This record gives sequence, C-alpha cells and structure tokens, in this order.
Amino acid sequence: MLKEVDDAATLLEKTGFIQQTGICVNSVQILLRPALDILVLNGPIEGASKLSLSSVTGKSLWEKSDRLKDYGPELFRLKNRYDDKFDDDGLFLAPTHEEEITELVRQTVKTRKALPLRLYQISRKYRDERRPRQGLLRAKEFLMKDLYTFDVDETSALQTYSKVKEGYAKIFEDLKLPVTVAGADSGSMGGNLSHEFHVVSSNGEDTVVTCERCDYVANEEVAIAGHSKRSKDISVPIENVKCSMGITQDKALVLVFTENTEQESLAEDLKGLNVHAVKRALPELDTRVEHPIERWQDEIKARNLLPGGAKSLGRLTVVCESAVAHVHGDERELQAFRWIRETQEKFQQAGIPFPEIRFEKKVTTDESLAKVQEGGTCPQCQSPSLNTKNAIELGHTFHLGTRYSRPLELVLGETPTSNEKVPVSMGCHGIGISRIIGTVAALLSDDRGLNWPVSIAPYQSIIVASPGIEPALIDKVYDKLTRNRLNADGTEPYQKKIDTIIDDRSDSSFIQKLKDADLTGYPVIVVIGRQWSINALIEVQCRKLGKAVGVPLSNLQNTVKNFLDQL
Repeated sequence: MLKEVDDAATLLEKTGFIQQTGICVNSVQILLRPALDILVLNGPIEGASKLSLSSVTGKSLWEKSDRLKDYGPELFRLKNRYDDKFDDDGLFLAPTHEEEITELVRQTVKTRKALPLRLYQISRKYRDERRPRQGLLRAKEFLMKDLYTFDVDETSALQTYSKVKEGYAKIFEDLKLPVTVAGADSGSMGGNLSHEFHVVSSNGEDTVVTCERCDYVANEEVAIAGHSKRSKDISVPIENVKCSMGITQDKALVLVFTENTEQESLAEDLKGLNVHAVKRALPELDTRVEHPIERWQDEIKARNLLPGGAKSLGRLTVVCESAVAHVHGDERELQAFRWIRETQEKFQQAGIPFPEIRFEKKVTTDESLAKVQEGGTCPQCQSPSLNTKNAIELGHTFHLGTRYSRPLELVLGETPTSNEKVPVSMGCHGIGISRIIGTVAALLSDDRGLNWPVSIAPYQSIIVASPGIEPALIDKVYDKLTRNRLNADGTEPYQKKIDTIIDDRSDSSFIQKLKDADLTGYPVIVVIGRQWSINALIEVQCRKLGKAVGVPLSNLQNTVKNFLDQL
C-alpha cells in the first residue's frame, strides 16, 4: 500500500494546480488538464466522436427513465425568471448524462447500419454532495470523462464492455496507480453488470473486499457476507436476533431483523448492516437518511399540526433475513416494541400525540444483510480469508443494456431475422478526471512535494539555472531537450523531444526555485549551476529514482530520456 500525504488538497492549492474559488468549488488549472485529457483519450475510444452535452438538463427525460427520484436532494435544481418552483420548469444541473445522450442518438441515428457508435465527452458534472471533502476527491462540481457505446445487440455490447474495461485498466497502469478492479452494484445508473476501478486509500469512502486465497474482489455493496447456511426449519433464539432501523421514502419506519453477531440487540440505524443489500430487499428504503428515528419523529411532530396527520405515520415495514424468519413474529417484534414503548413515553411527556402502530409490510430475503467482516468466509473459495479496505473509486464501467434505450425509445429495425424494432444495447464508462488528480497527489507525493507520473506531468522536465548563467546557455539547453532528433534520412525521429519548461522567475532565488521544482512534482529537474561553472556539466536530478548525475550538454537529452523511461 502506498504511503499517503495528509492533505493533498492543500498541496495542490499551494502549487497552483487547483484554486478554491468558493465553498466546495475548486478550479483545476489549465497546466495539468491537457496532459490528463490526452492520457484518457489514449484509452479504448478508437473511432469515437467527441461531443459536449449541456450542463443544464430537464426533468422530462429523467421522468421517462424513472431516475429522477433516485437522485433527490443531490440535484442542483434551477428556477428561471418565470417560474418559482422546480415542478413548473424542471431544470437542474446535470449530475450525469445517460438520458441526454440516449435522446441525442434517438434523434440522429435511424438505421442499425450506423452501429456500433462510440461517443465521448470530458465535461463538468454537478451533485449537491451532503459532505464535500478532501478537495477534489468529493466535490459538488467535478470533471469526468465519459464514453458512451451503442451496439446492435447484447453480445456485441458485452464484447465492447470487455474491451473498454481492459483499456481503462491500462490507463491506470500508465498512471502508476495500483488499481483494484472490483465487481460493483450499478445503483441508480442501472444495468446488470458493472466494475469499479479502486485505489486503496485511508481517505476512500468505498470499501473493497478481497480474498487472500483466491481472486475474489468486490465492492462491499455486492460482496456476500459469509453467513453459515441454516436450515429453514430451524428457529434462531430470540436473543440471537438483532433489530436495526431505517426509513422509507414515504416516511414509514423500517425494522430490519438479522442474525445477531454483536452484543447490541437493538440499533436505531442501519450502520451495522450492508445497506445496499437491505435496499435490494426493500427498494423504497431511503438510504440517504442518517438518523431515521429522528426523521420519523420530526415528521410525526410536523404532521401533528394536521387533522389525523400523525396517524398516517404509524406504518412499520419489516425486512427479515431468512435465517431468522422462523423466530415467532410476536417475539421478534417485541424488540421493536420495547423501543416503541420507550419513545411513546417520551412523546407523551413532551405532550406530542404518538401514532397508532401497525405492521404493514413484511419482506423476507435469502441474502445476508450483514456487512462483510475482516476474516470472513469467502463466497468463492469458502476460506476464512476476506480482507476489507477503504478505497477511492477512480473509474466505473457500466453495461447498461436496454436500461435507457427501452424507456426513451431508442429502437432500430432491420435485424437479420426480422424488421421488428428492438432497443439498442448501451454502455457507459466513466473516469473521474478531477478525482485522479486528487488521488495522485495523495498517493504519489512525499515530504518534498508532488510527484506526477510522466504520463500526466505538466512538463516532463524543468530547467533551473543559478544566478550568473548566460541566457544564451539556458536557451541552448532548452533547444537541446525540445528538438526531435531525426534519423539519418531525415524521416522519423529516433528520439522525440522532451516537454520542458524554464523557471525564469526573477523574484525567486535559485534555492527557492529548486524547492519549488520538487514541490510542484516535475519528473526530472535539469540544473545549470556549480557543476557547469567547474566542469561544464549539467546536473540531472530525478527524485523518484533517487538519482542525480552530471552530464555534458551533448549527452543531456539521452540522460533525461533514460530517466523518464525508468519512471
């Protein structure tokens, strides 16, 4: 595991790569963007056309795809000069563009002969994050590269998916980032196949589960906890049952009963569970609410102002693991009622009417709802060798299938066997540009500063000259590094130019320039200083390799190139 710097965001801001222009708003300086853009464009987008979709979108398409409710408070909703309510106009800043790209292709592509189609964009996305943090790692505005693929059928789309997944892995390899590719939950994006590209990091908000004995890798969202198989005819003692609590989108209280592996038998939230597994069992669960009991109580207090309003909130929904399904219902619900009675007393003491409680819906699931634990049983090789680690998600590939093409009517005819129109099979594949910058800064820096990989460094080398060095010599060194060296026949260069910048600031000392070169993270530093004055040698430094050598001008380009090739 790579060692991380404590505050990569501060380091990026100190070196001028980002600038915070407002609360949770960071501007990425142009110095770094082109190199990173070029890198991601060298990925699997052969034959793709670039486009730029609008940052403003409307709710009509999102209602057709039935995705508007999934984003809820994460949307930056807009009001124009004529309408005061979002419901009247329905404009918001786009957090993602699947609906828009599907509609664009529907309007422009009329025959299956136009497929396969590849479209990509590098654009800004917007999400009203509840807890922005770590500078570029989680912000309300962020840069993404998205590749959208359109294929004639499922088989072709899956072949495309495999190719893109391999290409994205190569991009992260070029970045020198130790990426783990994990099976993932497609979430609100949809589709039935997706993979995430993670870097293990203490700053990560995702959890990746791996096995020491086999190649099992999965995001915690889809990882399977190693519960022992239990016969459905065997009852679990009531003392071995835990009750956790959540809330639905329409504010019904949710009681989740699981086999208890802890001391606590009652929890007023879902933190001890795999929330994604609970949501698969109960899709109406609102996972965005951190304190469900408080929200439920607040709704009761608010609706108490309306005649009969509080009574409508007395609904309880039960989600139950099959392992504890045969615990007698009344016994199982006693745990919940213990909490309900205590809460009822508190309400009465405060003079707040408490709603009449009724169990409205019960769901039983064969899936374990427990979080995967360190040392848990691997579902693939059955050994007790699971590891869990925090990780940062840098990319995500989705096989969407007909998730958007069907509801948005992106359908084409002329199949080999029929003229019947069928939905196009789609894919969406994203890489977080701004998040990569933040991650590289956190993981590849040291106590002297940033350490950019050659593939995205703003420049491959920087020239720093001591006072008294003639400008003509500095120019000569620069020309030596930045000229292509051609073959004898004058055709292809056998050695390409090295992307170089000169530190020609007049308000900084020689020592300060050297410190800033390290801080900024240039892969190679070319120093014209004391060695030149004594032996006509130019010093070439590479902090990553731990090397510094003096070379004559004639051998400068070869030496710098050799260092770069080793990085």
